[in-house]
Amino acid sequence: MTYHALSEDDLNQLCCLRLGWELRDHLWEYGSVWHEKAWFKGDILMGFPNFLIQDPVLSYLEEHLVQWGLQEHFGQVLFNLLEARHLNHTQAWFTLAHAPLRTRVLAFLQVTEQKQNL
Repeated sequence: MTYHALSEDDLNQLCCLRLGWELRDHLWEYGSVWHEKAWFKGDILMGFPNFLIQDPVLSYLEEHLVQWGLQEHFGQVLFNLLEARHLNHTQAWFTLAHAPLRTRVLAFLQVTEQKQNL
C-alpha cells in the first residue's frame, strides 16, 4: 500500500486500526464541538488522536540546534545517553528515532551548555 498519498485523517485512522482501537458511536464534546463518534482503546475514550502532531515547544529545541549548527553534536550526545553503541545498527536507529523526551532534553542541555561555555 502507498501511504504517501493518504490524507492526514486516513493516516490517523490507519494508525488507530493498527493499534487495535475501535471507532464507536459516542456523543462527546471537545473544544466546543460535538462529535458523534470516537476512537476507543478497550473502554478508554481516546477521542480523535492525531499521530502527526509534533509538540510545538519541542520544535524550538530543534530550531535552536539547527541555528547553532549543533545537530551532529546533539545526535552524538543523544546516541551516547541512550547507550546505543551497544545495539546493532537497526536497533540503534530505532532507539534514536524513539528516544524519550527527557533524554532528548538532557542531550539538548548538554550540547547547549558546551556551546555557551565556549
